[in-house]
Amino acid sequence: MARGGLTATVLVSVGSVVTALLLAYGFGYPGALTGVALVSVTAIAVFRRDSDRELHALRRSIEHSASDISGVLHQWHEFHHSGAPEHVRDRTRHRPRLLNPDCGVDSVRRFHDAARSSETFLHGLQPKIHATTTVAALTSLLHDTDRHAARLDSLWQRARRESGTPDIS
Repeated sequence: MARGGLTATVLVSVGSVVTALLLAYGFGYPGALTGVALVSVTAIAVFRRDSDRELHALRRSIEHSASDISGVLHQWHEFHHSGAPEHVRDRTRHRPRLLNPDCGVDSVRRFHDAARSSETFLHGLQPKIHATTTVAALTSLLHDTDRHAARLDSLWQRARRESGTPDIS
């Protein structure tokens, strides 16, 4: 939490406790009950605000990891479909086996499987991000998203490396 946020939180908390004590002193038992309610509501508001910040940060981290997955999938789609000369040359002369999951190169098959899995994962990710409301569940989703991103990138690099044809020119 930022220093200014911490100071404001402390001031609000101390203010509500002082107000609760003044209510208890001035109005006796009804004032004490009102003071307890005031302190409870203040505590819930303060902790909820911090939780909202953490949820927001986790959602942004998940979206960042998802963009890493999208980046690798974009590279794959560019390689596979682009008419740009460098992509045509790469897929026809240097890495034609990368297009075929049944080419006999295990890393290529595994990349194709991971790419399909990642597309499915991304398709359902946004609804999950918005429906998830606990820090623990979002942390778990972030872990899954990071794992997908790292695995897909690793398989993409390995498949590109292992599907290349020797340069004999």
